[in-house]
Amino acid sequence: MNKAREEKIAHNMALQFKGLEETNQRLEKIHDILTQPANPLIASTSQPSIPYTVAIAASPISPHSPLPLSNPVPLVRSQLPRRSPESSITPPPPCMPNSPTELVAVLKRSITLAGGRVLEFAEHEVPGPPPVSFANDLSCLNSSWDDTSAYWGGKSALIINNINIPIKYWHDVYILWTSKSNNGGPWGMETKTVEWHQDILAPMEEPLENFWKEFSQQNGNRMTYLSIIAELVAHQNNKCKALVDAAKAEYKLQFQSTLSY
Repeated sequence: MNKAREEKIAHNMALQFKGLEETNQRLEKIHDILTQPANPLIASTSQPSIPYTVAIAASPISPHSPLPLSNPVPLVRSQLPRRSPESSITPPPPCMPNSPTELVAVLKRSITLAGGRVLEFAEHEVPGPPPVSFANDLSCLNSSWDDTSAYWGGKSALIINNINIPIKYWHDVYILWTSKSNNGGPWGMETKTVEWHQDILAPMEEPLENFWKEFSQQNGNRMTYLSIIAELVAHQNNKCKALVDAAKAEYKLQFQSTLSY
C-alpha cells in the first residue's frame, strides 16, 4: 500500500518537473521577446538583461496543488527592473548652438570737431582720462585746447580712432560713463579742465607775448604754474568782490532778498 502511494507520488512529481521544464522554455521565449531592442519596456531602461528561471520548491508538491504558472507573463513583468519616479528619463533639451550670440545695443557718442567733422565712438574705444599736466608747459595747453583756435597745434594727449581730441571736448567724451570716471571723483579730469580753461586759457587768448609779459618775474623768468594760478585766482576774486560791492550799493537793503540764493 505504501509502495503504491510512493509510486503515485513519484509519478506526479515527474509530471510536475516536466511541466516546470516546459514552463521554463515558455518563459525563456517570452524573455527573448521582451528583451528585443525594439521592445519599449526594455528600451526605456539601461539595466542589463536578467535570465528568469522558475525555482523548484524544497518541500514536496502536493498532487492537488494547482500549477501557479498558468499565466507566467505577470511574473516576468514583476521581476523586471523597475525605475523609481526620481530616475525617470527626462527628454533631452532642444538643440542649441554651442556659443549663442546676443545682440547687444552698443552705446555710442559723438562730438563735432572743427569744420563740422562728426566723430562717433563707443565706450570701449575710449582710453582712460590722460594723466597730463601742463604745469611746466602752458603753451602746450594752449595748443591742445581748441581745434578752431589759431593756436591749435594738431596734437592732444587723448586719441580716439587715430584722431587727436582737443581738450575742450574731453568733458563730453567722458561724462556719464562711470567705468571711465573712477579716477578722482565723478571725473578726475573735470575740475582740471575747468581750471585750465577759466584760469589759464582765458588770459592766454590774448597774444602769448602779452600773457608772459604779465606773468614773468623781474629777472625775466616766467612764473611757475602754481604762482600763475594764485595770481589769476586773486585777480578773479578782486573782480568778483568789485561786482558784489557795486550790487550792494545799488540794491541796498533789498540786496540780500533779491540776489541771495
